[in-house]
Amino acid sequence: MQAVSPRFFENVGPRREELEFGQGWAFMMRPLRFYGDESGAQGKGTYVIAGYLATAENWWHFKTDWLGKLAEPRQVQYFKRGPNYHGDVPFEGWPKAEREAKLSSMISVFERFGEALVEISSTMSWDTYRTVIVDGIEEIFPNPYYFCFHGVVSVVIDWIRQHKAANPTVETGAEFVFDQQDEHRVGVLRHYSSVYEQFPELAPMMLGCDFRDDKVTPGLQAADLIAWQIHRDVVRPPEDNDKERPELTALRSLFKHDGKQVRWNASRLASISTRNNSVTRLACLES
Repeated sequence: MQAVSPRFFENVGPRREELEFGQGWAFMMRPLRFYGDESGAQGKGTYVIAGYLATAENWWHFKTDWLGKLAEPRQVQYFKRGPNYHGDVPFEGWPKAEREAKLSSMISVFERFGEALVEISSTMSWDTYRTVIVDGIEEIFPNPYYFCFHGVVSVVIDWIRQHKAANPTVETGAEFVFDQQDEHRVGVLRHYSSVYEQFPELAPMMLGCDFRDDKVTPGLQAADLIAWQIHRDVVRPPEDNDKERPELTALRSLFKHDGKQVRWNASRLASISTRNNSVTRLACLES
Protein backbone atom coordinates (compact mmCIF):
# COMPACT_ATOMS: atom_id res chain seq x y z
CA MET A 1 0.00 0.00 0.00
CA GLN A 2 1.38 3.34 -1.03
CA ALA A 3 2.12 5.67 1.90
CA VAL A 4 -0.15 8.68 2.11
CA SER A 5 1.56 12.05 2.16
CA PRO A 6 1.51 13.96 5.47
CA ARG A 7 -0.33 16.66 3.48
CA PHE A 8 -3.38 14.45 3.91
CA PHE A 9 -3.63 15.99 7.38
CA GLU A 10 -3.43 19.60 6.17
CA ASN A 11 -6.62 21.63 6.06
CA VAL A 12 -7.97 22.65 2.67
CA GLY A 13 -9.45 25.84 4.13
CA PRO A 14 -8.92 28.24 7.02
CA ARG A 15 -9.22 26.70 10.45
CA ARG A 16 -12.31 27.53 12.47
CA GLU A 17 -12.25 27.85 16.24
CA GLU A 18 -15.56 26.07 16.69
CA LEU A 19 -16.46 22.91 14.83
CA GLU A 20 -18.39 19.77 15.72
CA PHE A 21 -16.77 18.47 18.88
CA GLY A 22 -17.57 15.17 20.51
CA GLN A 23 -18.16 11.87 18.75
CA GLY A 24 -14.43 11.44 18.28
CA TRP A 25 -13.81 14.83 16.68
CA ALA A 26 -11.24 16.01 19.29
CA PHE A 27 -8.55 17.83 17.33
CA MET A 28 -5.63 16.82 19.54
CA MET A 29 -5.85 13.38 17.94
CA ARG A 30 -6.33 14.54 14.36
CA PRO A 31 -9.27 12.15 14.09
CA LEU A 32 -10.45 10.66 10.85
CA ARG A 33 -13.92 9.79 9.68
CA PHE A 34 -14.94 7.26 7.06
CA TYR A 35 -18.31 7.72 5.39
CA GLY A 36 -19.54 4.58 3.64
CA ASP A 37 -22.56 3.61 1.57
CA GLU A 38 -23.63 0.38 -0.09
CA SER A 39 -24.76 -0.55 -3.58
CA GLY A 40 -25.97 -3.85 -5.02
CA ALA A 41 -28.31 -5.13 -2.32
CA GLN A 42 -30.73 -6.79 -4.77
CA GLY A 43 -29.49 -10.34 -4.18
CA LYS A 44 -27.59 -10.67 -7.45
CA GLY A 45 -24.47 -9.27 -9.06
CA THR A 46 -21.94 -7.59 -6.79
CA TYR A 47 -22.33 -5.99 -3.38
CA VAL A 48 -20.28 -2.87 -2.65
CA ILE A 49 -19.55 -0.72 0.37
CA ALA A 50 -17.47 2.28 -0.58
CA GLY A 51 -16.73 5.79 0.58
CA TYR A 52 -14.04 8.23 1.61
CA LEU A 53 -11.69 8.73 4.53
CA ALA A 54 -10.68 12.25 5.61
CA THR A 55 -9.91 14.31 8.70
CA ALA A 56 -12.71 15.84 10.74
CA GLU A 57 -11.85 19.36 9.73
CA ASN A 58 -11.63 18.59 6.03
CA TRP A 59 -15.02 16.90 6.18
CA TRP A 60 -16.38 20.14 7.61
CA HIS A 61 -14.99 22.07 4.64
CA PHE A 62 -16.31 19.41 2.26
CA LYS A 63 -19.77 19.73 3.80
CA THR A 64 -19.76 23.49 3.24
CA ASP A 65 -18.74 23.12 -0.41
CA TRP A 66 -21.19 20.28 -1.07
CA LEU A 67 -24.17 22.16 0.35
CA GLY A 68 -23.14 25.18 -1.70
CA LYS A 69 -23.26 23.16 -4.94
CA LEU A 70 -26.63 21.64 -4.03
CA ALA A 71 -28.00 25.18 -3.62
CA GLU A 72 -26.75 26.41 -6.98
CA PRO A 73 -29.28 26.49 -9.86
CA ARG A 74 -30.86 24.12 -10.57
CA GLN A 75 -31.22 23.60 -6.83
CA VAL A 76 -31.78 20.18 -5.30
CA GLN A 77 -32.18 19.21 -1.65
CA TYR A 78 -29.77 16.26 -1.73
CA PHE A 79 -27.80 14.22 -4.24
CA LYS A 80 -28.03 10.49 -4.87
CA ARG A 81 -26.49 9.08 -8.02
CA GLY A 82 -29.13 6.43 -8.72
CA PRO A 83 -32.06 8.87 -8.83
CA ASN A 84 -29.83 11.35 -10.65
CA TYR A 85 -29.14 8.75 -13.36
CA HIS A 86 -32.70 7.42 -13.66
CA GLY A 87 -34.60 10.68 -13.16
CA ASP A 88 -36.28 9.63 -9.91
CA VAL A 89 -36.99 11.82 -6.84
CA PRO A 90 -35.44 14.34 -6.17
CA PHE A 91 -34.61 14.59 -9.90
CA GLU A 92 -38.06 13.65 -11.13
CA GLY A 93 -38.98 15.75 -14.16
CA TRP A 94 -35.43 16.98 -14.80
CA PRO A 95 -34.21 16.69 -18.40
CA LYS A 96 -31.22 14.41 -18.84
CA ALA A 97 -28.95 17.34 -19.70
CA GLU A 98 -29.78 19.08 -16.42
CA ARG A 99 -29.24 15.90 -14.42
CA GLU A 100 -25.84 15.40 -16.04
CA ALA A 101 -24.95 19.05 -15.42
CA LYS A 102 -25.76 18.63 -11.71
CA LEU A 103 -23.61 15.49 -11.58
CA SER A 104 -20.66 17.40 -13.05
CA SER A 105 -21.24 20.20 -10.59
CA MET A 106 -21.18 17.82 -7.60
CA ILE A 107 -18.03 16.08 -8.88
CA SER A 108 -16.34 19.47 -9.05
CA VAL A 109 -16.60 19.70 -5.25
CA PHE A 110 -13.83 17.11 -5.03
CA GLU A 111 -11.34 19.27 -6.93
CA ARG A 112 -9.82 20.98 -3.91
CA PHE A 113 -9.85 17.78 -1.83
CA GLY A 114 -7.46 15.80 -4.03
CA GLU A 115 -4.96 15.28 -1.22
CA ALA A 116 -7.51 15.34 1.58
CA LEU A 117 -9.66 12.28 0.80
CA VAL A 118 -8.85 8.61 0.19
CA GLU A 119 -11.26 6.30 -1.64
CA ILE A 120 -11.92 3.01 0.20
CA SER A 121 -14.09 0.13 -0.97
CA SER A 122 -14.95 -3.51 -0.38
CA THR A 123 -16.77 -5.75 -2.86
CA MET A 124 -18.23 -9.24 -2.93
CA SER A 125 -20.37 -11.02 -5.49
CA TRP A 126 -23.58 -12.62 -4.29
CA ASP A 127 -22.55 -15.86 -6.01
CA THR A 128 -19.31 -15.93 -4.02
CA TYR A 129 -21.21 -15.26 -0.82
CA ARG A 130 -23.58 -18.18 -1.43
CA THR A 131 -20.76 -20.65 -2.12
CA VAL A 132 -19.13 -20.19 1.28
CA ILE A 133 -22.03 -19.54 3.65
CA VAL A 134 -22.13 -22.96 5.32
CA ASP A 135 -21.83 -24.52 8.78
CA GLY A 136 -23.85 -21.86 10.55
CA ILE A 137 -21.74 -18.92 9.42
CA GLU A 138 -24.86 -17.44 7.82
CA GLU A 139 -26.05 -16.55 11.32
CA ILE A 140 -22.97 -14.34 11.72
CA PHE A 141 -22.92 -13.02 8.15
CA PRO A 142 -26.55 -13.00 6.94
CA ASN A 143 -25.60 -11.22 3.70
CA PRO A 144 -22.54 -9.74 1.95
CA TYR A 145 -22.99 -6.40 3.72
CA TYR A 146 -21.15 -7.76 6.77
CA PHE A 147 -18.13 -8.96 4.82
CA CYS A 148 -17.92 -5.65 3.00
CA PHE A 149 -18.27 -3.83 6.32
CA HIS A 150 -15.27 -5.71 7.71
CA GLY A 151 -13.43 -5.06 4.48
CA VAL A 152 -13.62 -1.28 4.75
CA VAL A 153 -12.89 -1.33 8.49
CA SER A 154 -9.78 -3.46 7.90
CA VAL A 155 -8.55 -1.10 5.16
CA VAL A 156 -8.96 1.96 7.40
CA ILE A 157 -7.17 0.24 10.29
CA ASP A 158 -4.36 -0.85 7.98
CA TRP A 159 -4.11 2.70 6.61
CA ILE A 160 -3.81 4.11 10.15
CA ARG A 161 -1.19 1.52 11.12
CA GLN A 162 0.96 2.33 8.12
CA HIS A 163 0.61 6.04 8.65
CA LYS A 164 1.54 5.72 12.33
CA ALA A 165 4.58 3.64 11.39
CA ALA A 166 5.75 6.41 9.08
CA ASN A 167 4.73 9.22 11.46
CA PRO A 168 5.02 7.80 15.01
CA THR A 169 4.32 11.15 16.71
CA VAL A 170 0.89 11.53 15.12
CA GLU A 171 -1.94 10.00 17.12
CA THR A 172 -5.10 9.33 15.16
CA GLY A 173 -8.13 7.09 15.01
CA ALA A 174 -11.25 6.84 12.86
CA GLU A 175 -14.99 6.98 13.21
CA PHE A 176 -17.13 4.94 10.84
CA VAL A 177 -20.43 6.36 9.58
CA PHE A 178 -22.77 4.42 7.31
CA ASP A 179 -26.10 5.06 5.64
CA GLN A 180 -29.07 4.17 7.82
CA GLN A 181 -29.87 0.47 7.42
CA ASP A 182 -32.33 -0.72 10.05
CA GLU A 183 -31.91 -4.33 8.97
CA HIS A 184 -28.13 -4.17 9.51
CA ARG A 185 -27.69 -1.73 12.37
CA VAL A 186 -27.88 -4.12 15.32
CA GLY A 187 -25.77 -6.81 13.66
CA VAL A 188 -23.08 -4.41 12.46
CA LEU A 189 -22.77 -2.76 15.87
CA ARG A 190 -22.42 -6.21 17.38
CA HIS A 191 -19.64 -7.02 14.93
CA TYR A 192 -17.93 -3.70 15.60
CA SER A 193 -18.12 -4.17 19.37
CA SER A 194 -16.76 -7.71 19.08
CA VAL A 195 -13.67 -6.52 17.22
CA TYR A 196 -13.25 -3.60 19.62
CA GLU A 197 -13.46 -5.80 22.72
CA GLN A 198 -11.41 -8.76 21.54
CA PHE A 199 -8.63 -6.70 19.98
CA PRO A 200 -7.96 -3.97 22.59
CA GLU A 201 -4.87 -2.84 20.67
CA LEU A 202 -7.25 -1.58 17.97
CA ALA A 203 -9.32 0.50 20.38
CA PRO A 204 -7.33 3.75 19.90
CA MET A 205 -7.94 3.45 16.15
CA MET A 206 -11.69 2.73 16.42
CA LEU A 207 -13.50 5.83 17.67
CA GLY A 208 -17.07 4.72 17.02
CA CYS A 209 -19.62 3.42 14.52
CA ASP A 210 -22.85 5.15 13.60
CA PHE A 211 -25.66 5.19 11.03
CA ARG A 212 -27.11 8.41 9.62
CA ASP A 213 -29.59 9.72 7.07
CA ASP A 214 -27.80 10.21 3.75
CA LYS A 215 -30.33 12.86 2.69
CA VAL A 216 -28.89 15.28 5.27
CA THR A 217 -25.29 14.02 5.44
CA PRO A 218 -22.97 15.27 2.64
CA GLY A 219 -20.26 12.72 3.46
CA LEU A 220 -22.74 9.90 2.85
CA GLN A 221 -23.89 11.49 -0.40
CA ALA A 222 -20.25 11.49 -1.53
CA ALA A 223 -20.03 7.83 -0.48
CA ASP A 224 -23.20 7.04 -2.43
CA LEU A 225 -21.65 8.60 -5.53
CA ILE A 226 -18.52 6.44 -5.46
CA ALA A 227 -20.37 3.28 -4.35
CA TRP A 228 -22.79 3.58 -7.28
CA GLN A 229 -19.91 4.16 -9.69
CA ILE A 230 -17.87 1.20 -8.42
CA HIS A 231 -20.88 -1.11 -8.56
CA ARG A 232 -21.65 0.06 -12.07
CA ASP A 233 -18.03 -0.46 -13.10
CA VAL A 234 -18.04 -4.04 -11.80
CA VAL A 235 -21.37 -4.93 -13.42
CA ARG A 236 -20.62 -3.14 -16.73
CA PRO A 237 -24.19 -3.16 -18.15
CA PRO A 238 -24.56 -3.25 -21.96
CA GLU A 239 -25.30 0.48 -22.21
CA ASP A 240 -21.83 1.23 -20.81
CA ASN A 241 -20.20 -0.69 -23.69
CA ASP A 242 -17.90 -2.57 -21.30
CA LYS A 243 -16.10 0.69 -20.43
CA GLU A 244 -15.52 2.69 -17.30
CA ARG A 245 -18.05 5.50 -17.12
CA PRO A 246 -16.52 8.91 -17.91
CA GLU A 247 -17.71 10.42 -14.62
CA LEU A 248 -15.82 7.75 -12.66
CA THR A 249 -12.69 8.50 -14.67
CA ALA A 250 -13.17 12.22 -14.05
CA LEU A 251 -13.80 11.71 -10.34
CA ARG A 252 -10.75 9.54 -9.74
CA SER A 253 -8.50 11.83 -11.76
CA LEU A 254 -8.94 14.47 -9.05
CA PHE A 255 -7.29 12.43 -6.29
CA LYS A 256 -3.60 12.29 -5.44
CA HIS A 257 -3.78 8.99 -3.53
CA ASP A 258 -4.60 5.55 -4.90
CA GLY A 259 -7.86 4.05 -3.68
CA LYS A 260 -7.71 1.12 -1.26
CA GLN A 261 -9.81 -1.96 -1.94
CA VAL A 262 -10.78 -5.35 -0.54
CA ARG A 263 -12.19 -7.77 -3.09
CA TRP A 264 -13.62 -10.85 -1.45
CA ASN A 265 -13.22 -14.06 -3.46
CA ALA A 266 -14.23 -17.66 -2.82
CA SER A 267 -10.79 -18.93 -1.81
CA ARG A 268 -10.27 -16.16 0.71
CA LEU A 269 -13.71 -16.66 2.23
CA ALA A 270 -13.40 -20.46 2.30
CA SER A 271 -10.09 -20.13 4.12
CA ILE A 272 -11.68 -17.95 6.80
CA SER A 273 -14.68 -20.26 7.13
CA THR A 274 -12.49 -23.36 7.43
CA ARG A 275 -10.10 -21.88 10.01
CA ASN A 276 -12.52 -20.09 12.27
CA ASN A 277 -16.07 -18.84 12.04
CA SER A 278 -15.35 -16.06 14.52
CA VAL A 279 -16.29 -12.59 13.33
CA THR A 280 -13.11 -11.21 14.84
CA ARG A 281 -10.97 -13.23 12.45
CA LEU A 282 -11.82 -10.58 9.85
CA ALA A 283 -10.63 -7.58 11.84
CA CYS A 284 -6.94 -7.83 11.05
CA LEU A 285 -7.06 -9.03 7.46
CA GLU A 286 -4.42 -7.49 5.28
CA SER A 287 -6.02 -5.23 2.71
